[in-house]
Amino acid sequence: RTTINARNDSGENTANPSKPACRARSRGGNSHYIAGLSPRDKVVTLQFDEVYTDLNTTYIVDEERLDGCEYDAETKEKKHKRVLIFGVLSMLTAFNMLISTHAFVKSHGGKRLLKKNMDLAEEMCFHVKAIVCDRSQQNCKMLQLFQDGVYYKTHREGRIYKIVQIFDYIHLAATHYEHMRKNDQYDAHILYLCIEERIFEGVLPSVLSPWTLPQIFGYYEHVIPAFIKSAMNKNIFSDPKVRRTYEYIDAITKIYIILFWFIIII
Repeated sequence: RTTINARNDSGENTANPSKPACRARSRGGNSHYIAGLSPRDKVVTLQFDEVYTDLNTTYIVDEERLDGCEYDAETKEKKHKRVLIFGVLSMLTAFNMLISTHAFVKSHGGKRLLKKNMDLAEEMCFHVKAIVCDRSQQNCKMLQLFQDGVYYKTHREGRIYKIVQIFDYIHLAATHYEHMRKNDQYDAHILYLCIEERIFEGVLPSVLSPWTLPQIFGYYEHVIPAFIKSAMNKNIFSDPKVRRTYEYIDAITKIYIILFWFIIII
């Protein structure tokens, strides 16, 4: 049994923003209170719907408690004791996130859950600008509220504002790299070959072979296409696979730089 709590830097418990104390504060002018908080102090949450225990995992909303179990080496059931802590500022999004924990969401409950979370963010005086997610089947069902990537929400004060839908580009970037790595038409090891041939002009790539999502950021940067292009200009590599790899990485790099700035400024 694991109790999930969240605290901001000031030590205030923010695990359940719907408790009466939070409601009273929001009704009494929560906007002024939030304006005085630093980014680290703001209530930020992460929603995830996969809990890596067994099927007995349950989430009790009223008590903000997650009950689960796992199996030891002898396949005997034991309490789930591991706690996963997310560093909020390391999340790959420019938005404040409303956090809720759900071990399982039924197919017809996703839209209600999303709307409930948006209402809760509004009650806490946050302005929801976008919903960022990947293209999983569950998320596609949840996003049926949106028409052409836009959801027009009615504020409790009566005005209507727009919430946009953005697919998480970092996972798409990782998918493109996996496609290149597994496809014989490309050479994902070309950077190592460039290093071996001592193509040292300008700045060296910070990532040669990304294995984590943060490393994807370092891989899709202008340095890598320029690095490969330098080797091609010196006629070190004559294999057509090298040119295809360069063109692929260069195209994806340009796309994701555009997407990155779109997400930051939207």
